[in-house]
Amino acid sequence: MLFLEKWYGIREGSHGEKRSANGTSDDPTTQKELADQLNISVDTLKRAKKLATLPQEVQDAVEAGQISPSLAVRKLASLPEDQQIEVILDYSAKTQIIG
Repeated sequence: MLFLEKWYGIREGSHGEKRSANGTSDDPTTQKELADQLNISVDTLKRAKKLATLPQEVQDAVEAGQISPSLAVRKLASLPEDQQIEVILDYSAKTQIIG
């Protein structure tokens, strides 16, 4: 998602008739247009972007199904990075003991 926004020159709130830096006027120029092109909501696009900025340990936990994407984005993202990793490692250790 971040790559696509960078490629098309999309910025949050960007709108109007303009050509992207790498394409034609048919290329998406707003988050809404990009989300529409990907068949997802703007909220889903924003959550995916936020998830991509979280530490790899958090992303791995989401991919493994240990935590939900919404928990990662809504709760863990508000913590400092070291605390995010600590929460994930602690949670992983506890689920391994239980499982």
